[in-house]
This record gives sequence, C-alpha cells and structure tokens, in this order.
Amino acid sequence: MYGALRPDGGEGRAPRFGSAHLRLRASVLERTTLCFPDSHTDPLAVGTPGLAGAVVDAVRSTEPADPLDRYVEAHVTADPGTVDA
Repeated sequence: MYGALRPDGGEGRAPRFGSAHLRLRASVLERTTLCFPDSHTDPLAVGTPGLAGAVVDAVRSTEPADPLDRYVEAHVTADPGTVDA
C-alpha cells in the first residue's frame, strides 16, 4: 500500500492523494517506511515510524515549490503471514 501522512499533524487526507484516507493500526507500523519528499524525486530522508526524526526534520526544513507536495510518503508492505508463496 502506498499513501501519505500529513506533517502538520492534522487528520484526514493529504491533498495530493485525493479525498480518501485510511487509519492504520499500530501493529502495521513495523511494516511501514516513510520518506520525504516523494520516492520518485530522490528523497532527502527515509526512515521508519520509530526512527522518523530525519524525515520530520526534512519536512520542517524544506518548503516545496508546490504546497501540495508537503506530505510524507508512506509505504506499507504485506504481512508475510498473509501472503501466499
């Protein structure tokens, strides 16, 4: 799954990603990777939720040219116990 987190601490959607949003269970965080900016732009920072300091610092110290690009990209991988080999 691919999505975004709002760095402003607000709840709800990240504008670049449309009107839908999901809330993840805490158990999913161990399978989540964060980056800023978006992975297709050679991110300045990549981390996990437990080690997100570099990602948060990058967001706070960068002002994207387009305000819609002010989000943290989130990737959630499948739970290995639920994937057929």
